[in-house]
Amino acid sequence: MCVIIYKPKGTNITNETLKQCWDNNPDSGGFMFAHNGKLHVHKGFFSFGALCKAFRKAEQAYNENFVLHFRIATAGEIDHENCHPFLVNDNLGFVHNGILNCVDVPLVSKKSDTAIFVEQVLQKLPEDFLDRREYRILLESTAKQQSSKFAFLNSGGVCHIINEVAGSWQQDTWFSNTYWKPAMSSHDRYTKDDRYTKDKFSGYECVWCGDYTDEIDHSYVEPVCERCAIELDGANFAEV
Repeated sequence: MCVIIYKPKGTNITNETLKQCWDNNPDSGGFMFAHNGKLHVHKGFFSFGALCKAFRKAEQAYNENFVLHFRIATAGEIDHENCHPFLVNDNLGFVHNGILNCVDVPLVSKKSDTAIFVEQVLQKLPEDFLDRREYRILLESTAKQQSSKFAFLNSGGVCHIINEVAGSWQQDTWFSNTYWKPAMSSHDRYTKDDRYTKDKFSGYECVWCGDYTDEIDHSYVEPVCERCAIELDGANFAEV
């Protein structure tokens, strides 16, 4: 299933946590950060020692936002080309957690579903797609329908997490699932916290549009109003 970590600048993460991520997802690792308007992608690490050494060196040199990815292969070969992060363009990097059945992956494929998604979908979108609400809706819908999480980092150091509510914040760091914990059972890994916080006067605050309402779609991990749920569930890239 892989695991994504978003580590904002100024926060700390232990080697023990990184090692747990690697032990649960040992097929390769990579990370990305931006500095002075340039995106830096480091990928193709096939040992924990090499990944940890490179990450700590970059972390010490640059106090920036970091996105890390630990891969366990579900499709495609275990090689540098299928290692995350992927470049959507020179100013935007992408990592994925999950399995994408929305792209055409050959039965025997050298490329992973994520690599194909980048080529078939993301690289064909307008360069400003993350700034456009219609494309954010499409990405959110795709991620939810595919039980996936996406994270983008641009050359300005801004991280966009899609389907963020399906992951969790541990103090100041975001994890796409619980694979960073030791000795997890498959049941524990997929347990979701469905507790919502309700304002006793205004109802639930929709995490998508910010409106307050009692009419929410309970299929989401956090409150999503029925109006936004219709938009998300009905979104289709082919219609844009």
